[in-house]
Amino acid sequence: MTHGQMLGLLILAVIAVATVAGLGVLLRLAWRQLPPRNDDASSPLLQRQLALAAIYTVLSPRNDRSLSGWTHGRFRDEIVGMLATTWEVGGPHPQAAMVDQMNAGLHHGHRSDDGLFGLAQEIAEDEGAGDDAPAWAAKALLAWDVARYADLARHGFSVGYLSRAQALDFLQIADDLSREHFSSWADFGAAFVFAKSVFDAQLSEAELAEVSRIDDIRAAVRQLLDQPDSAWRRIPWR
Repeated sequence: MTHGQMLGLLILAVIAVATVAGLGVLLRLAWRQLPPRNDDASSPLLQRQLALAAIYTVLSPRNDRSLSGWTHGRFRDEIVGMLATTWEVGGPHPQAAMVDQMNAGLHHGHRSDDGLFGLAQEIAEDEGAGDDAPAWAAKALLAWDVARYADLARHGFSVGYLSRAQALDFLQIADDLSREHFSSWADFGAAFVFAKSVFDAQLSEAELAEVSRIDDIRAAVRQLLDQPDSAWRRIPWR
């Protein structure tokens, strides 16, 4: 075999390896973009439960007709990273960590924080709530917990940290809490916005400028209440 022939074979071998590697990357990326199995969310009950997280769906557009909310281009690694950094759900046993986080949030959550409740009550009194201030403070923190953990259940399911059955169980808890303590989507949305103002009250002006999205949240609530095809207009509260 001549030197030229050997060089030609080497080049072909390199091309073959690169092609296989490239296909592997493409397959991995495609897999990350595919929704998990059993992603159907067509039942009226599940549609209502997902609507509890609709503020987040407006702020970060996702498919509100599927359990995972998976959309093209939202990679699994991004969600896994967010869960690890924002929710401390990760490590060697992320599934167990996710279940613990969901249980803690839905059964206790921010509404069990006495300091936060005191601040919420104080702000409610300043805004003229009077004797209703304690009840309004409690509702606001509950709305915050319900919406955030309904959204978290979707994320947990989308990356495989929660099974479909587990996600549905947690969404049912959120659903029961919402029906027991709120009278309408408008009531729920107003409570959520007030809760955001309570969290913002703890921030400096510089932090507010950097991280507060309360104007976006108000706009999302208005959109959900006013837009005819929104989740909150399509799905009755009761």
